[in-house]
Amino acid sequence: ATEETVMLYIASLAKRVSPASINNYLGAIRDTHICKGGTWPKKGDWPRLERLVEGLRRTASPVPQRKRDPVTPTTLAAFKEHIDLSLHEGRVWWAATCLATYALLRGAEFLSKRGNQAPLLRRDVTRNPDNYKIVLRRSKADVERKGKEVVVWRNNSKSCPVTALDNYLDMCPHPNNGALPFLATEDGA
Repeated sequence: ATEETVMLYIASLAKRVSPASINNYLGAIRDTHICKGGTWPKKGDWPRLERLVEGLRRTASPVPQRKRDPVTPTTLAAFKEHIDLSLHEGRVWWAATCLATYALLRGAEFLSKRGNQAPLLRRDVTRNPDNYKIVLRRSKADVERKGKEVVVWRNNSKSCPVTALDNYLDMCPHPNNGALPFLATEDGA
């Protein structure tokens, strides 16, 4: 790519991406060029691009952060009142909500988009009387991609994650196949 092409791309990102993210995008472009056998200019070789990035950094408005209320056991108990636990979908949503809250999981660590491989499979979860051990194969915090283990314990509250997961698994219509997604709706998604 030429300096002008990269500048046009960076300028197109300026209104929707933070300056820090723009630097990440530039790093990805550089790495792709190098991996494909190309070269990347040294600092000072593309002064217009450097001035553009510096100008965007100086003039960027801070991205407003929406303040979110924390999810507490009281919040979970109130949420539970609106879930029909006699339905599989209700049980899977309740299990997912309790698991995410008590294990402090990010959505991408245990949920999948339709058509993508599930990040959390049945074989990644070990059921014990007082806890569940979950092996996260992918995690934003696991930069070395070694996987990490998370344990959620029985706490005997209205939002106990072990009770929620037990109820989900005990009434789950899917076979206990380790290759299947751990949390799946009735249609298997």
